Amino acid sequence: MVGHLVKEKRHGKRCALRFSREAPAVTDAVFQVKESLSLSEDTQYSDLVLNVNNSGAKIPAGTKLLNTPQPVSKLTVACADGGFALIFSVSHVVCNGGTYYQLLNMLSA
Repeated sequence: MVGHLVKEKRHGKRCALRFSREAPAVTDAVFQVKESLSLSEDTQYSDLVLNVNNSGAKIPAGTKLLNTPQPVSKLTVACADGGFALIFSVSHVVCNGGTYYQLLNMLSA
């Protein structure tokens, strides 16, 4: 889940998930703390989506990930009104809805 997508000639029309040998660089791109992300229980859903999208916590579409060093998943901790929010984003290219919820459930009791 911490790899990046590449399209190589030997794969034809297919993509491959590659993993960096430099773990610290991958870790910094996948795990983030956003103290400036403005969230609260009273935030309207449309504003919440806009704030999260603008914060960089959301993974871009799969086509925008191809041949870039961007990871296919991201876990962001956002400070919010004396508490925190956990934002988990993963590309649909590597994960369907069922797998997303399996991963998300691993993060909670």
